[in-house]
Formats: sequence, structure tokens, C-alpha cells
Amino acid sequence: MSTLRKMPAPRKTAVQRVQEWPSIAGKEMVWLRRKPGQLRAAGTNRSSDYTDARHPRLFDRSVIHTHISSLGGADVALSPSDMKYLAVCVLKSRVRSMHILVVGDGGKVTGRVTYRVTPVFLKQAPAIRRARLEADGRASKEFVESISVPGILRIRYRPTPGYALDLASGCFKPKQA
Repeated sequence: MSTLRKMPAPRKTAVQRVQEWPSIAGKEMVWLRRKPGQLRAAGTNRSSDYTDARHPRLFDRSVIHTHISSLGGADVALSPSDMKYLAVCVLKSRVRSMHILVVGDGGKVTGRVTYRVTPVFLKQAPAIRRARLEADGRASKEFVESISVPGILRIRYRPTPGYALDLASGCFKPKQA
């Protein structure tokens, strides 16, 4: 007599997990991902434009971070504090990418931007480590210059179906019919 194995339920994507997160619509959040579908909340002290985040563990692979869209849309670019957090994650763990999910008013993801570090970043790691950080925790000018070298990050913009990237304003907006 043969026994049939029950198929496991399909794994939820990171976007689905973020959209299900309670009170995601009004405040930024950070997660660390070790395996596909396995998210660990890392955000503390959440607000509409900033969140503190814990440092990654050794085997974390990527960072998922939200930006909240406002009436004019959310900026999809990395802020200096996002750059600092990505650099810390890359230098202290196996993180090699940061995904910024832009969340609309209803908690729906309108688009995502992936920042992936290149070998150029890893070659510049000693210079990035030496760059000093200001006392208040914001990235210093030297640090931003060391990580803003062309070719250090690969950037991919991926709007959710029904949305498009507006290059002039740097945000995801609904497609015009």
C-alpha cells in the first residue's frame, strides 16, 4: 500500500509577509532574511521616517526595509543612515543586498528597489571601515563619499503591477490608463 505525502503549503514571499505585518502602513520597519521566506524583525523605535535596527547575525543574507509613501510619494533612494546600516551589515555578516519596499497608505507594497553590493564594495571595505561616523549616529561626509563611488552598488527598480517608477520624483505612482 503506497502512502502519499502531503505537499507542503507554498511559502509566502517577503512582500506578502510585509503586507500582513500589523501597523505597517504608518511606520518604517526592518527585517533580516536568512533563507527565502524566513524573516526576522530587527526594527526598534519605529517612526514614519526612521527606524533603529539591530545588527545582523552572521548567517543573515539580506535586509528588507520599508519606506512609507506620502502624498508626494516616497523617495526610493538610500538615505545616509540606510547606507550606514547596509555597510555595517555587509562588514559584519553575509548580507549582500538591501531591499527597500515602498508601502502605500493602505499597507500595500507599491514597488521595491534592490541594492546589491558589488566586488568593488568589498575591495573598498578597509576604507569604509576607516570612515568616521559622527557622534549622533548619522553618517559622516567621508563615509557617504566612500560608499557613493560609482559601481559600488547595483540598483534594480521593480514596481508592483499597476504602478510605474516616476524618474522625475523618484517614487512609484499608479500607471495612467
